[in-house]
Amino acid sequence: MVDEKQSVIMSSATNGLGADVLFERRSRLEDNGGKVLQSVQFTPLLDGGTEIQNFAFKEPVKIVLRFATDAQGRPVPRTAGMSAAEVRSQGLGVAASGDDVKNLGMYWHNGIEYKKLYGDVDPVENTVTAKTPNLGRFQIRTLLRDSAATFDLSNISSRFVTPNDDGKNDFIIFVFDNPNGADVAGTVFDLRGAKVADMAAGPIPDRKSLQWDGKMNGKAATSGVYVYQIKGDGKTFNGTVVVAR
Repeated sequence: MVDEKQSVIMSSATNGLGADVLFERRSRLEDNGGKVLQSVQFTPLLDGGTEIQNFAFKEPVKIVLRFATDAQGRPVPRTAGMSAAEVRSQGLGVAASGDDVKNLGMYWHNGIEYKKLYGDVDPVENTVTAKTPNLGRFQIRTLLRDSAATFDLSNISSRFVTPNDDGKNDFIIFVFDNPNGADVAGTVFDLRGAKVADMAAGPIPDRKSLQWDGKMNGKAATSGVYVYQIKGDGKTFNGTVVVAR
């Protein structure tokens, strides 16, 4: 779901690509089964034909996927025999089961493997919604959500940031599950341990994301490897990211 602010990338008059950008949506029913309930691919196409490689929005957009349920409201994999209308009505008006729904989440394929995005589950509409700047393959899967805030490398939008304000990789976004609404703080250090910057609140509300723009005191940080530290709900998580200029 692209809002008006983000839609400038779709028009040839404003995107600098010389042609309109269209988005193709294709269900990947062949991937469904077991823990995979729904699989969809979104592909950006230049002038409706040529796939745009390494495409990303400047800011996250909403990705909404719908899952099917059985007559008891239990989520089940969508099959080739189900139409979109049947997916919506499969539960026969029964809201998806709370115990089953709380363990659903969205995954995104980064070109190598699927990474957790978590997302918000609507048991009435049978949807999972997540925010991400990326397109590509997405899945709804069953997953075990921790009762405490959960952070890991799989929830980083990119390991690289290019702080040149060109609209591409201008931020690294850290997304996590935070069912307790715990306070979360993130800090970036250089390899000597000197503080570079505090992370800002990310684009996903309710304390579910942080972001860093690759800058120190408002200016682009020197190219190289940096260490991030995120604290929340009594846990501390560390990792590395790269500034590329």
